[in-house]
Amino acid sequence: ETDLTYKTLRIDRNAKLSYLDGEELGLTRTEFEILQFFLTHRNRIYSRQEIIASVWGEDVVVSNRTIDTNITRLRKKIEKDSKNPRYLQTVRGKGYMLLPE
Repeated sequence: ETDLTYKTLRIDRNAKLSYLDGEELGLTRTEFEILQFFLTHRNRIYSRQEIIASVWGEDVVVSNRTIDTNITRLRKKIEKDSKNPRYLQTVRGKGYMLLPE
């Protein structure tokens, strides 16, 4: 599979590694899957349920809080300034989206 890039993020899908500004991020498997989801599903807001279905699968029961927690952890690794996100945005009452380039 080809690498995915977005701004200064890069995902090596074959090695299951992710980089920010050329530095390896050290993401957990779930964080990696969430980031990969957003890099392959751009330009729209995704609900928590859509993210759960894609990352965990339709048959797995995962709470909305689990999504929020994992996205918070992912943001801490990819965002330099949490008040001015460059990558992931929360859309109140709707879900999350990858910010446009």
